[in-house]
Amino acid sequence: MNSPPSSPKSAARTSPSAATPPSRKATVPDQISAELRRRILGDAVRAGSPLAGERTLAEELGTNRNTLREALRRLESERLIAIRQGRPVIVHDFRRSLRLDGFGEFLANARDPAEAARAKSDLLDLRDALIAEARRFRARHDASDAVADRLRGLWTDASHAEGRARAEAEIAAFEAEIDASQSLSLRWLANGLVAALKAASSHA
Repeated sequence: MNSPPSSPKSAARTSPSAATPPSRKATVPDQISAELRRRILGDAVRAGSPLAGERTLAEELGTNRNTLREALRRLESERLIAIRQGRPVIVHDFRRSLRLDGFGEFLANARDPAEAARAKSDLLDLRDALIAEARRFRARHDASDAVADRLRGLWTDASHAEGRARAEAEIAAFEAEIDASQSLSLRWLANGLVAALKAASSHA
C-alpha cells in the first residue's frame, strides 16, 4: 500500500484557524474551571503543588464554595487535579496525565509555542503510525484492490484541497483507514487522536 500522497504535516501548518462554533452560554462553573485550567496548562501552577484552600480560592474567583467544588470536579475528571477528602487539592503534571481529548485545551493555554509545535508534529507522526498499523490489520482480512483504491482516492482528494478543507479531508481519510482495519481496539484508540487532530487544525 502506498503512503498518503500528501504531507499532512505541511497541511496542518498552513490550515487557517477555524471560527469558534456557536455553543451554549458558559455557566459560572464553566468559567471557574476554564480559569483554573488556564493556570494549570499555562504552568502558572506547578505540578505537585496544592491549590489554595476552598474558602480562599472561592473568594479570589468571586464565587461560592459549591460552585467552586463543581468546577474542581470537572478538572478532576480531566485528570488535571487530585481531590482528596480533608486534604489540599493537588495539581497533576498535565504532561503526564492529560489525555488526547484535552489536546485542544493544551494548545489554547500553552505558554511555550515551541512545545505546542512539537506536540502537533508528534501528533501527526502518531497518526501516520496508526495508519501503518491499520493497513497491517486490514491485510489480514481484506487486501482487495477496491478498498486500496478507495483509500488512495481519499488521500489524493485531500492533497488537492487547501487550508481548513484539506485538514478535514485528511482526517476523513485517516478515519477511513482506521475503519477499513475492522479493529475495534484501533478504532477506540483513534477516537482520541481524531479529536486531537481536529483541535490541532483549529489552532493552526
